[in-house]
Amino acid sequence: MRQVLVDRLALAAVALTLWVALELRLGPDILPGPLETGLRLLGLLADPAFQDEIASTLGAFALAALLAASLGLMLGAALGTLPRTSDLLEPFLVGFYALPKVTLYPTVLLLLGVGLDAKVAFGALHGIVPVALFTAGGIRGLPPILAKSARTLGLARVATVTRVLLPAALPEILAGLRIGLALTLLGTLIGEMFAARSGLGSVLMRAIPRLDNATVLSVTILFLAGALLVDWTLERATRRSAAGR
Repeated sequence: MRQVLVDRLALAAVALTLWVALELRLGPDILPGPLETGLRLLGLLADPAFQDEIASTLGAFALAALLAASLGLMLGAALGTLPRTSDLLEPFLVGFYALPKVTLYPTVLLLLGVGLDAKVAFGALHGIVPVALFTAGGIRGLPPILAKSARTLGLARVATVTRVLLPAALPEILAGLRIGLALTLLGTLIGEMFAARSGLGSVLMRAIPRLDNATVLSVTILFLAGALLVDWTLERATRRSAAGR
């Protein structure tokens, strides 16, 4: 764990050094430096209007994450326990996972319009498949004695999945959530950029035509910090569940 922290700090130092070098090479008008970007970020965080934009993004991400996690778990449980369903659907899911989701943007916009529904759906589309595939793989990798013991005890299929198989596959499920929720956050931001009038993605779209690069970098850093927080939280949960198992 300590080595991982050292590696991440070293990576951050390298990134910061490259940032400063690029600022000196390109000039602060093209690429604002860390100091200017940090000051702009602090100014934005103190602005009540920007706080509302953050709240809009967090609300949309929470709904998208809930949708991606719940649908992914249900689909993954079906794929992991029903071999015929898995043989039929899993190739399509893998193909859908490889598809750039931005190509689905016109369809989502046509069906749901501009607003909260569109960005929530667009975010969830990014996260459902990883959660489902990792859940299915975790269930299929469990010892067969678990399912046999559940049948011996007279548990119904739903009870077997919810009380035995899913808890036993928790480390793999959390690993899938770690990837899926990170993609969900990215999808939510993209949805805000093209299908919403509020949120951090909308702030980016308003700043880009004005060539307000300091704001663009500030929002990018804020988004990156949120993604790292989600990843770190789920990584810790994955380590603890694996150790407990």
